[in-house]
Amino acid sequence: MPLLIDDLDIPALAHQVRWLEYRSTPFEVYESQPILRVSLTLPNLSPSEVDPTFAMPAILDSGHTPAFSIGQEDLQRCRDQARGIYPNSAWMFLATPVSVTNAGGQTSLVPRLAADIWIHSSRGGSYENWTTSYPQFRPIRLAQIGVVAYVDPRDYAAVPNPPIGQAYADIGTTPGPRLPLIGLTAFRRAGFDLSIILKGRSSGKITVSYP
Repeated sequence: MPLLIDDLDIPALAHQVRWLEYRSTPFEVYESQPILRVSLTLPNLSPSEVDPTFAMPAILDSGHTPAFSIGQEDLQRCRDQARGIYPNSAWMFLATPVSVTNAGGQTSLVPRLAADIWIHSSRGGSYENWTTSYPQFRPIRLAQIGVVAYVDPRDYAAVPNPPIGQAYADIGTTPGPRLPLIGLTAFRRAGFDLSIILKGRSSGKITVSYP
């Protein structure tokens, strides 16, 4: 299977990341949190319809049950950057929310956004070493199961029918993850091969290949 991500670092220590095209201030990445470059798009786009420079960080979290989750701040930033490419009226939500329990044991209903994610290619070490050679990215089609999106769908033009009512009444107080999270479900759904190698107490490596 061809390689998409080759020897991506799993950091042994917490550190700060500067991703100025996405956030104006550095953000913290904790120990053993590998960062991938991903794009969030409308469903069923072709590679020619996706801007390869429009990417955001996502933590690969093997313990994260949903395929992909994104918080209010990051989805708003995604909307702002993509304004004119993906208008609000084009985003659709699935008719039923998902029940999510956070680390503190609190459960809330969270909307599911019909969207795809694209994993950007990287070669050797850091997500910053992304390549412009083919393939730049590969899609993971998630429209049927939805992306867990910590937003109020009523902020968008296209919402499920019948009206969502009180189902999302608590979303405004639930910010979601501090960075987008991608779970192993996403890679399994796409048929990707994912290899995680830890080297004792030093940093490990991740390799992803695609069918």
